[in-house]
Amino acid sequence: MKNPELSGGQIKKWAGRGLVSISDQVIYSGANFLLLIFLARWLDPADFGAFSVTYALMSFFYQLHNGLICEPMNVLGPANYPEFKTDYVRVQTKLHFLLTAAIGLTLITVILIFHNLIQPATLNILFVFLGAATPFLLLPWLIRRSFYFLKKPLLAALTSLQYAIFLLVILFIARQVFELGSTSVYIIMVGAAALSSAMFFIFTQRHKGREKHNLWEVLTHNWQYGKWIMLNGLLVSLAIQIQLFITGSFLGLEEAAAFKVLQNFNQPMVVIISGLSFLFLPSFASQIQSNQVETIRKRGRWITLVTAALAAGYFGMLWFLRGPLELLLYDGKYQAYIDLIPLLGIVPMISALSLGPSILIRVYQKPQALLIVGIVWSITNILTSFLFIHSWGILGAVWSVIIGQTVATVMLFWLARRRIA
Repeated sequence: MKNPELSGGQIKKWAGRGLVSISDQVIYSGANFLLLIFLARWLDPADFGAFSVTYALMSFFYQLHNGLICEPMNVLGPANYPEFKTDYVRVQTKLHFLLTAAIGLTLITVILIFHNLIQPATLNILFVFLGAATPFLLLPWLIRRSFYFLKKPLLAALTSLQYAIFLLVILFIARQVFELGSTSVYIIMVGAAALSSAMFFIFTQRHKGREKHNLWEVLTHNWQYGKWIMLNGLLVSLAIQIQLFITGSFLGLEEAAAFKVLQNFNQPMVVIISGLSFLFLPSFASQIQSNQVETIRKRGRWITLVTAALAAGYFGMLWFLRGPLELLLYDGKYQAYIDLIPLLGIVPMISALSLGPSILIRVYQKPQALLIVGIVWSITNILTSFLFIHSWGILGAVWSVIIGQTVATVMLFWLARRRIA
C-alpha cells in the first residue's frame, strides 16, 4: 500500500488543479453573482424579488440534472467507462437535452393550467420564460462537469470565462438598448450559455471514439445510482430555498429581495466549496478501486480542514467589512440589513466542515445516506422557517438557515463514520 501521506509533488499537483477548479467556479458563479448584484441595484425591489423567487426553481432543476446526469458521469464514468470518454460525454449531452426539455415543458404546462393561483400575474410570465430557458441555463453545468470528467479542468475554466464575458457584455448592451426587466434577464442568460457552448461541441465532435455507448444503457446506469442523489438533491434544494419562498409569501417580494441580497454575500465561499468538491470527486472515485480506505479518509480530513480555514477567514472579512461591502455592491439600498450579513456568514463555515464526509459518502456510492441527510435537513428547515419567519421576519429566516445547515453537517459526519467501514 502506498504511503497515505501526500508528497510535496502531489501537494503542488493538487494545489495547481485546485487553483484551476476554484478559478472555474469563481469565474462562472462570479458572473452570475455580478448579474444578481446589478439586478438588485437596477431593478425595483419587487421586480428583483419576483425574479429571485422564480429563479430559485433552478435549484430544483439543477438537482434533477445533477442526480441523473452530472453526478453519475463523474462517479460511475471513471470506473465503468474508462475508455472512449468523449463518446460517453456525447451520450450524456443527448440525455441533458431530453431531460431539461421535459422539465421545461412540464413547468410551462403546470403554469398554464394553474396560472390563476399564482399572484402577482407577472410571476406566471417569469415561470414560462424560465421553463423555455431551462435547457440552456443548465448547459454550462453539463459542459463544465464534462470537462472535469475528461480531466480537462482548464477547458472548464475557459468555458466559464466565455460565459462570463458574453453574459456581462450582453447585459450592458441590453440595458443601453431598452429598459431592463426581469423577463429579459432569462433571454440574456440563454444567449450567454449558447454562445459559450460552441467550444464544447467542437471539442466533443473532433475527439470521437470508436465505440458507441447505448443511450438507454447509460440512462439506466445513471438512474440506478443517481436516483438517490436526485431525491436527496431535491430535498436539499427545498431546505435551501424554503426560506426565500416563505419570506416572499409571508413578508412580500421586497423582503424576499432583501433576503436574496443577504444570501449573495455567501456566494463566493459557496463557489469555493463547490469547486473543491467538483475537483476531488472524480479523482477519489478513481482511487476507490485500490481500496486505500485510510488514504482516502486522511485526504478527506485534509480537504475539510483547508476548506474550513478558508471559510473562517471569509467570515472574518464579512464581519469587519459588512458596511463597506453593502455600500460597494448595493449603494446603500439594503443598508438596514447589514448586521445580518456576518450572521448568515456562519453558514459557509458549517458547510465547509461537511465537505470531506460528503465526498466520502458519494465515492463509496452510499447515496441512501445522503437521502437521509436531505430528509432531516428539509424537515428541519421547513419547521424552523414557518416558526421563525412568522415570529422574527428575515432574522428568523437567517436562523433557520444556520440551524438547518448545522443539523445537516452533524448528520453527514455521523453517517460517514457509520456507513463507511
